[in-house]
Amino acid sequence: MKKIKLTPRLDMIAQLVPRNSRVIDIGTDHGYLPIFLASEDNGDGSSVSLTQREKDDTEEPSPCIAMSLTQREKDDTKELSPCVAIIASDINEKPLAITKKNIIKYDCVNKIELRLGSGLKVLEYNEVDVIIIAGMGGILISEMIDEAHDILTDQNILILQPMQAQKELREYLIQSGFEIIKDLLVKEDNRIYEIIVAKEGKHIVKDEIYYEIGFHLEMNPKLLAIEFLKKKKVSVNKIISNLVDSSSSDAENKQSEYRRKLLKIEKILLKHNQ
Repeated sequence: MKKIKLTPRLDMIAQLVPRNSRVIDIGTDHGYLPIFLASEDNGDGSSVSLTQREKDDTEEPSPCIAMSLTQREKDDTKELSPCVAIIASDINEKPLAITKKNIIKYDCVNKIELRLGSGLKVLEYNEVDVIIIAGMGGILISEMIDEAHDILTDQNILILQPMQAQKELREYLIQSGFEIIKDLLVKEDNRIYEIIVAKEGKHIVKDEIYYEIGFHLEMNPKLLAIEFLKKKKVSVNKIISNLVDSSSSDAENKQSEYRRKLLKIEKILLKHNQ
């Protein structure tokens, strides 16, 4: 079987998926992550054609269109594959069409189900164990999760990789009854990406600075954590400089807020440098 090579960012996400999971990749784009998961230690990879799922005309139209797999023998496959079920979804048809071609190219057509639809609306209750949402903004990810409380269970693992608004996403998760169990960093093309892993639970926040830098920075390689903190420090300094030049009435209060944030980051950076 052909193997697909992931970028460091996607590879890190793949390593976080527990074996024997039912997983969905929301906003799958080209489908590389589901294909990688489907091809790891898999079976013979014999090709079968994709067929469109039969629709029940008595129900209202589904929010998703599923291009489902034709069934194959499962006895051995479940033990060999790291995931027992894989769904790749996207809100647009074009990425799914590309994903379908890639699935055929990498001999995974009998292992991945494609769904067209918005966010977690493509799912039914307790249909998956692991939910991956990567490459989107933190606010959008929050909105997707917020719309899906009737779909999520207390056993779901959320693997989230926001491109921005990481602080706001962490705030949303904790305020909404999730516990952040991992904050991981991965460097790709001179950019450091943040990956947040969460599940239902209570999270005690000792200091609000951790919304900004993550609650588990110690999980990461020391040099990468230091580089990440230095970048945060530069970013906060830029905001302070802009506020100094601002004539708005609340600029002084914001300056004080960001100076306090800067001192906390410097303190944590000093600790990591020891």
